Amino acid sequence: MPQYCVQVLETVAPWGWCKHMKVQRLDGQDGISWDDLQRLKDEHLGPDALALELYPPAHGVVNEFNMRHLWEVPEEVLPIGFSQGG
Repeated sequence: MPQYCVQVLETVAPWGWCKHMKVQRLDGQDGISWDDLQRLKDEHLGPDALALELYPPAHGVVNEFNMRHLWEVPEEVLPIGFSQGG
């Protein structure tokens, strides 16, 4: 099982202050599974946190490090309406 470096920073987003989680594999290899990213989100932002991973337009891509980014979003900003258990 891969090991990860996780950083959580406070940042200002259009919806106000939020947590920005950066995840990088310690072995430098590509690939972070959805299951691992979800587990890390739960551990570092909390199991009830709603977080987004964004894919920008081609002209906005910055790909300097093999790192994934998640931003915590209040549910009232993005009312997706998840129900308990699925």
